[in-house]
Amino acid sequence: MKIIQNKKRYIIALCFVIGLSFPNLNSQTNMSSGLSDIDEIRKEIKKNPTNETNYKSRKSAFYRWWRLFWRQGYDLRDLDSISQQLITNKPNPKENYLVVDEAYSQLEGLLKSGKKIQEKKGKEAQGSTSKTNWPFYFGTEESQIGHSPDQGPTKGEIAWKFPKGYYSYAHPVIENGKVYLSSPGIDVNGFCLNEESGEVIWRCRQMGTNFYIDPGSRWSPIVTDSTVIVRNDFSQETIHIYNKKTGIELKKDVNVPVELFYYTRDGKQLVGANIHTGQDVWVKLFDNYITKQPVWNNGKVFVALRNGNVVCLNEKSKEVLWDINLYADLVGTPSIVKDLLMIGDKNGKLHALNINTGELKFVFSNKNNNPRANQSYSGVIQHKNRMYFGSAASELYCLNFEGELMWTLPLSDWVRATPTIVNNDIFVATFDATLYTVKDLGKKAKIKRKTKLGEHPVTADLVSSNSSILVADQGLILHAVSPDTGKVKWQHGIVDGVIENSNYYMADWSGGLLGTPTIVDGIAYIGGPDGFVNAVDVNTGKEKWRFETNSTVSLAPTVIEDKVFFGYLGSSTEHYGYENPGEYFAVNKDTGKPVWTSKEFARVWVSATYNDGIMFFGNTDGFVFAVNPDNGNILWTYNTAKDTPKEHIPLTKPFTHGFPSGVYSIPVKDDKNFYVGSWSGYYFAFDQKTGKMLWRTNTSAHDYGGLPDSAALMLHEGILYVQQKEVG
Repeated sequence: MKIIQNKKRYIIALCFVIGLSFPNLNSQTNMSSGLSDIDEIRKEIKKNPTNETNYKSRKSAFYRWWRLFWRQGYDLRDLDSISQQLITNKPNPKENYLVVDEAYSQLEGLLKSGKKIQEKKGKEAQGSTSKTNWPFYFGTEESQIGHSPDQGPTKGEIAWKFPKGYYSYAHPVIENGKVYLSSPGIDVNGFCLNEESGEVIWRCRQMGTNFYIDPGSRWSPIVTDSTVIVRNDFSQETIHIYNKKTGIELKKDVNVPVELFYYTRDGKQLVGANIHTGQDVWVKLFDNYITKQPVWNNGKVFVALRNGNVVCLNEKSKEVLWDINLYADLVGTPSIVKDLLMIGDKNGKLHALNINTGELKFVFSNKNNNPRANQSYSGVIQHKNRMYFGSAASELYCLNFEGELMWTLPLSDWVRATPTIVNNDIFVATFDATLYTVKDLGKKAKIKRKTKLGEHPVTADLVSSNSSILVADQGLILHAVSPDTGKVKWQHGIVDGVIENSNYYMADWSGGLLGTPTIVDGIAYIGGPDGFVNAVDVNTGKEKWRFETNSTVSLAPTVIEDKVFFGYLGSSTEHYGYENPGEYFAVNKDTGKPVWTSKEFARVWVSATYNDGIMFFGNTDGFVFAVNPDNGNILWTYNTAKDTPKEHIPLTKPFTHGFPSGVYSIPVKDDKNFYVGSWSGYYFAFDQKTGKMLWRTNTSAHDYGGLPDSAALMLHEGILYVQQKEVG
């Protein structure tokens, strides 16, 4: 059997009500929802009420339809009271079935009425509406109560938009006129599309309604002769095997020959899994973290480790065939070009190894290396006797197989996606959403054509056939472009939804942690699930600089004097990287260049606060820190699990979506003290200078997750306002 490898949190509180009137479905189901499978369910309900067999499918599909209405601006207020009926299972299953039928009926009525929320516009403000700095979450320089003394927006019109997307490296697979695509959606986690039209041939569904329980996929699908394999992961891993023709999930066949595919698990494990069952055949544990994903070829599997080791294993037995240390901080997924394995490092070097022996053949260095980039280079692709790749220096390179630079082509922005080649033309996509068609002229290159695809950066590898270039962007839209004309043939949401009048309305839910901006001296500093912190002019929306981390930046950056501070949750290897080390950064607020970095603080979810020369924050292991912002030196630290039931729980594996004593609530401060909560079940007060714990208040000490959670504390006039544990 062949495996085709093209090169590649929220919980919605749905608000509905149970009403007892059923609109005439016969007159309404001919109005399309925009989602073909939901339209089929609407027809089925008219004939066959919901029952045990179809309840899960219909309920999860209804959540998608409701979200689509919500994002399209429909007025859902009349559906409020059914929400508790729908999201709370009743002891009698038949009552749940009736709720689903009624919920569909309610949305049928709303679709017919077309009732949407009407926009209201205010008057133009006089003078500037934003003057006061907002250097940390929920706070001006004077207080942390979530209130600004400024007038704020008055008209309600969009002044500008800046693209902040998702961490997206999954690419589609093209085969025989069909496109196979994985999705981070909690219900629909993959598609089969017609390559020419973009029409949906089938959706594969896991029928989820909760991101924490039913996460989608962030990895490229594995396509075999008869199946499509989609791997999901969050608190636990799930591998789905779908029928290639129908998209229906298959029972895992254990009575077939073992054939393997390979992936990274928990940061340090390389897994060889059975194509037919998804079950582990072997697991190789490494001492250090694997950079993204493995590659395999001709009976060998290759992984790069962040400590500089590159390892080649026998794909059947996991026996190490060779292991070489490059003494570099390696990043990215390796590329195989002819008999070379290519892997880059954080310092602007690209290493070429012989895939059979591990011998270092050459090292390419980029003299324009970008210090704000975590990964310097894209993947590498070969054509004839040359190789091509891009960089965070906004350049495209051509090398021969001896490592000699043939030419460099300046482009408009960073290149992270591996280029692709069709009919001797090189196609390369940039962070400003431009697809270039480039001609190799021997000693130089020429740009033949530029196609603007949208707004969001492109980080997933490009894939192609003779008739299509497929480009997946961080806005989770897949673009199909003609290689002959450069024109966009069609677009399709990577998360199930509808594209109307250039607007993408997601129906499914994919999670994501977008930190709120902080603003100082007219510049907004914005983190996000794309792994970047961007400095953006608040008057124009123009980017001043961007800084790349290795994973989700879920916090609001903190600005102290001339520096911006932020951490990230873990490594890009996994969804949130709980198993990985994390890193904390201080960068110059004007240039984005790093001033200092530290891995001492591990995974940091929350924003820092600041007072009198000391910065305060906590990590997901449950420790809080007082830090010198000038150099990152720790002044004092405290383990919030100390003397609690969670003190001896190991930090080797997360519980649900975090660690048992993690600090997920954003701290606040006054003139002398520092206040924070943790999953240990307590809120704490500390003396800022000494770190002495002044008091702690028990809120949920015997719970293994939850409060105090990610709600921010507020301190106002000597009273601390915190999250209350819900009872009942």
